[in-house]
Amino acid sequence: HTATEGKHSAAAERTASRGHGFTFLKLLNTQKMEMKKITKEMREQLRYPLPPDAIKPHPTKTYLSSIKAIYVTERLNDVFGVGSWTTKLHHIVTAHNSMVVVKVDFAIPEYGVYYECYGGNDNGGENSKNFDLGDAYKGATTDALTKIASFLEIGIDVFKGKQNTPQPPKDNEKQKQITWLTEQQ
Repeated sequence: HTATEGKHSAAAERTASRGHGFTFLKLLNTQKMEMKKITKEMREQLRYPLPPDAIKPHPTKTYLSSIKAIYVTERLNDVFGVGSWTTKLHHIVTAHNSMVVVKVDFAIPEYGVYYECYGGNDNGGENSKNFDLGDAYKGATTDALTKIASFLEIGIDVFKGKQNTPQPPKDNEKQKQITWLTEQQ
């Protein structure tokens, strides 16, 4: 029983005691690697404010902001590495051929990170001219992924209300035209 195996066992026991998936437990036990800890520097990278382009108005709740999922993916890849984290999608329900609810299992095995989260999306509902059930599934998945990202403190300022959605300028606040100097000036 090595120290590394002990770390795997402790992490696996914590995972199993929370009722999380067998697949992740098996992954921890089959990969003989030392469990890493998220460093202070990594946590700072995770928490670093997202660029303004990453934040958009929530499509239905105008008093909220939404984070574009690709920025979450980019942050996860930047901090942990491409291919180091996994997701597994579980279909929960499709209501009236419109609302989709999924459960996403998320893991970063090298760091002993495992989260589960539910996400939902109706893609405008089945009566919408743009309704696409595939897009509803993708939307539900990214809904869950952005929530999981909040557990890792990605976009923490958005969730705290400290980083707001960029607002377009009002008509009376249009940008002034910049007049460049000519060569003679």
